[in-house]
Amino acid sequence: MNLREILLVAVALIPAIFLCRYVYKKDRVEKEPVGFLLLLMFLGALTAFPVIIVSDPINSVIDGFFSLFAEETEEGLLLNKIPYHIYLFVSNTVGVACIEEGFKWLVLFFVTRNSKHFNSYFDGVIYAVFVSLGFAAFENVLYSLDYGFSTAIIRAFTAVPGHMFDGVIMGTFYSMWNVKNEASKLEKAFADKGVIRIRIPIRGTEELILSYVMPVLAHGAYDYLCSVSTWVSDVLFVILLVVLYVTQFKRISSMSKEDADEKGYAISLVCKKYVAVKKLIDAASQNFSQAQEKPVVPVKPVSTGIRRTHGFDDFEFEVPKYPQRKPESESTSDFDADEIIFKPSDTKRKFRVYIDESDFTDT
Repeated sequence: MNLREILLVAVALIPAIFLCRYVYKKDRVEKEPVGFLLLLMFLGALTAFPVIIVSDPINSVIDGFFSLFAEETEEGLLLNKIPYHIYLFVSNTVGVACIEEGFKWLVLFFVTRNSKHFNSYFDGVIYAVFVSLGFAAFENVLYSLDYGFSTAIIRAFTAVPGHMFDGVIMGTFYSMWNVKNEASKLEKAFADKGVIRIRIPIRGTEELILSYVMPVLAHGAYDYLCSVSTWVSDVLFVILLVVLYVTQFKRISSMSKEDADEKGYAISLVCKKYVAVKKLIDAASQNFSQAQEKPVVPVKPVSTGIRRTHGFDDFEFEVPKYPQRKPESESTSDFDADEIIFKPSDTKRKFRVYIDESDFTDT
């Protein structure tokens, strides 16, 4: 490898490294292990190989299908305007985006879903971004070696951030799935203790599906506009890129600020769905605050009617911030779940919940 190629590789890698560092610094609650993140980035880069293997046969099928609607001319097969745009959209969405985002998603899901490190709201975004930028870095090196410095510079502000934005979209829904998955476990635990009866269980299936579908659509739209090559598509491409820059950097910032232990958000979901659980957590939080970190002992009934008669020992909950309520004139109930803003506390204090099932009715 000569000096020019070494410089090209360096220029091609810098954007991905810079963006990885940016997202890593936004992880404010608990830093993810660097080795784990580098593994995700490396595996993301390796997905380029199955992408190459799978892309050719799938795109051959797409080409063969649309050739049925083409007219044969001396210059070759030609499609009319509308079928041609449909072909471009399908080939870029199915033949490129579905495959690339699919292999990224598989790495994300199978490497991180059971990881002990995946324990806070922002983690899913960090993981998806590192996988995506691993792929983007490898792809950028190949393009830069083939087409030179000008391509490397242009892609540093377009394709590489574009892959990161797809990762942010993927990671957002993936994090939501993880929170709902945790909420489902808590819901079942409360049901097993007789506090609630589950009619429609909390599930994160929709979020898991969207964690794949939404980045595919964003990626497909990006590639489609690049392929059309008209002044209209160029304008729309710039608009799309600006929108992605604004919305996804804003999303990174907001999710970083809202980051907290996934169990806190899971408790919030369960409390919002079941007033009985909200009452339980609220009363236990008040009792804990009054106890001032003293050992848990039986206490007199509190105003909500909760009696600490036996231990709910399956979980230790973090004390959440006291819910903010609307003014009394606007509120019809002290425990109206739709009016509660319930977020986990930054201070990790533990308490055990004690209940008597007869004090609650299912909602």
